[in-house]
Amino acid sequence: YAANESLIEGSSFDISRDEINRYSSEGKTIVFVGNDKNVIGLITVSDKIRQNASEVISDLKDNGIETIMLTGDNKMAAHKVAEEIGIQHVFSNLLPEDKLNILDTIRNKFGDVAMVGDGINDAPALARANIGIAMGAAGSDVAIETADVALMQDDISKLPYLFSLSHKTMGIIKQNISLAIAVKLLCVILAVLGIITLMMSVGFGDLGLTLFVILNSFRIGMVKDPLF
Repeated sequence: YAANESLIEGSSFDISRDEINRYSSEGKTIVFVGNDKNVIGLITVSDKIRQNASEVISDLKDNGIETIMLTGDNKMAAHKVAEEIGIQHVFSNLLPEDKLNILDTIRNKFGDVAMVGDGINDAPALARANIGIAMGAAGSDVAIETADVALMQDDISKLPYLFSLSHKTMGIIKQNISLAIAVKLLCVILAVLGIITLMMSVGFGDLGLTLFVILNSFRIGMVKDPLF
C-alpha cells in the first residue's frame, strides 16, 4: 500500500497505518478502492485455510518431508497463515518467476522437490519441480495440464496418502524386480548343473514367480490414508 500512501492521507477515507497493519497481520490482503484523486474505501480478502491443513503438515513432517510456502501474498498475511498451519519456512510477495527461482534453489540444495499448486502463477514451478501436484477441482486448466499429478477431489489431506502410496509402490516394484532377476539366475545355474529339469525351471521360475509378483503387488492396496 506504500504506493498509495499519499492518496490515503489526502483522502476523506479515514484509515490509519495501524489499521492496515492489523488487517495484514490477520492474514488478509488489502485492496484499495478509489477514483483518480482519492481512496474511497478498501476491501480485505483472505484465503480460506483448507480443512486438516495443520494435520497434513504435521503428518508430512513426521514422514521426514519438509514443507515450504511460496506465495504472492504480502509478508504479514503469509506468515499468519503459515503460523496457523505449522509451516516454518515462508517466502512471500512472489511473482511466478520468483517462485521458479526459489524452487530451483531449494532443489539444488536439498534434492527432489514436490510442488503443490492450483493457480496460473504456480504453473512454471509445477513444471520445473521433480513432481508437480495440482489441486484438480479448484485448480486452473494450466496448472492441471502442467502438473504430473492432479488430486481431483481437491482434498489436501490426500497428500500424505499420495506420498505413502508412492513409497510403498516403489518398494514393491524393487522387490519384484530383484526377486525375478535372482530367481531367473538361480534357475539358469541349477539347470546348467543338471539339478533341476526344464519343466521344473519353467514351473518354478515362470508360473511360481508370476504368482508371487501378483500377490506381492496386492500389498499396494493395503496402504491407508494416514489421517484416517
